[in-house]
Amino acid sequence: MSSKKSPLGAITACLVTIAFGHDARAQFSFQKLVFGPAQPTIPLGMSGDGSTVVGGVTNPPGYGDAWRWTAAGGLQAFGLLNHAALGASFDGSVVVGAVPLGGTFLRTASGISYIANLRFPQGISADGGTVFGQTGDGQHAVASLWTGAGGVRHLGLLPGAVSTKANAISGNEVVVGTADYPQPGGHRAFSWSETSGMTALDLLPGYNASRATAVSEDGSVVAGSSITLGASSIACRWVDGVPHSLGMLPGALWSYATSMASDGSVIVGDSGDGQFIWSESSGMVKVKDLLLSLGLDVQGVAFRGRALISADGLTLSGEGGYGSITIGWIATIPSPGAAVIWAIAIATFTPHRRASGRRSVS
Repeated sequence: MSSKKSPLGAITACLVTIAFGHDARAQFSFQKLVFGPAQPTIPLGMSGDGSTVVGGVTNPPGYGDAWRWTAAGGLQAFGLLNHAALGASFDGSVVVGAVPLGGTFLRTASGISYIANLRFPQGISADGGTVFGQTGDGQHAVASLWTGAGGVRHLGLLPGAVSTKANAISGNEVVVGTADYPQPGGHRAFSWSETSGMTALDLLPGYNASRATAVSEDGSVVAGSSITLGASSIACRWVDGVPHSLGMLPGALWSYATSMASDGSVIVGDSGDGQFIWSESSGMVKVKDLLLSLGLDVQGVAFRGRALISADGLTLSGEGGYGSITIGWIATIPSPGAAVIWAIAIATFTPHRRASGRRSVS
């Protein structure tokens, strides 16, 4: 077998060496997050600094448990029957999760506490002080916030909607989420703030529904998806309220965004049979291809489903198929790796993508 490097591999190696030196590849890391051969381990949230990943594990008999991964402690189960951890504060010190039949738990250094009147949590703010999600207002299930000092606050409905759910919150308390309507396919992404209240985000031309799943630190960029009547979706980014398509991976029929770096410049999600990472300069690239270009051993993992990214864009996580189960994974890039990641993505993938074609909607 020839030992000659491919041009693609040579470009990648050159860029990485320039940025990090000759031992660069040793600085990148990839790890599978799994308890055992028959225990699906599904990541559901990550701290802003990338130090903590949280999620849920399900055994074949139906037993579920919340878990947390840290670099120092590894993968640790909470020992809470049928609980799932959904999110963490920026430094990972506060974890929020869901309990059976509706309800919220918080895990801090002092132990576990419960919030009975917030039925369906979705995550927690970077400072660990505000939980967001959905609970009833007496008539409808509505997007809601909870703080220790103020309790639950209902954010209301869009006109004609039957329910709303908060999916993310910015550093300046801009909340984004999805409103549901009674007609089939009736979903609409919204943004809420103290000054503006709840407003529907504009639709992409040719699309009749949308969902919002992530928001930037300053609230100016929202990520999610736009949806057609036929239920086909495309990953979407709103910048100052204006929607922009992120496209799809080559050969895919759909895409959706699940997480975003704090400045809104890097977005991850799923498209067809592979998770993607997107930036304005590189466009949409397969996560697996990118990790392989960095010399990481990802053998056996099928990268599909929810993907997560840290606030600085240097840590990626998500779920993936591994044999007959779903497991979690985490990949880290040492600072100043973000700029190099996009340089590698541009040099390595852009020529191929241009040659093979790229579907987008403007």
